[in-house]
Amino acid sequence: DRPSLRAFGLALAGLPWVLRERRTVPEDVESRLRLLEEEQRRSTARRYVG
Repeated sequence: DRPSLRAFGLALAGLPWVLRERRTVPEDVESRLRLLEEEQRRSTARRYVG
């Protein structure tokens, strides 16, 4: 449909900026983010999909 096509086009147009500005995070931040993701997946408070 037209709105989805427009949204995809806008997302694609922003891709060069994302690739240019993207930076890696320090290892300790990455490991804590992994722990957080794991806790969210196991949480009974909310249902996380993905």
